[in-house]
Amino acid sequence: MNKYKLEKAQAWVEAGKQIGKSQFLLKGQHSYYVAAAVQKWRGIYKVSICEIEETQMAGEVFERDEELDFESFEQVIAFFQNSSLILFSELKPLKGQKLFNPEF
Repeated sequence: MNKYKLEKAQAWVEAGKQIGKSQFLLKGQHSYYVAAAVQKWRGIYKVSICEIEETQMAGEVFERDEELDFESFEQVIAFFQNSSLILFSELKPLKGQKLFNPEF
């Protein structure tokens, strides 16, 4: 990942901004809605990940719907490298509606 982009993203997160992205992706032969977001809340890095096959959206049958807590920014980066369909470098500050509420 570009060092400048990483530093910029880290600055947003450290400032308490929620950064994220949602999009439709192909996973195998199926279209999925995928969303990922990160926010630092009360000293903890909160990550929300959601994956649902497009045909299952009406019934809200999620393949993955998680909110995870991490103690360090480095752990967040490692999580995205190893466990997310969305790249950390694609996350941007969210305006308006957020992807998750960090209070819960």
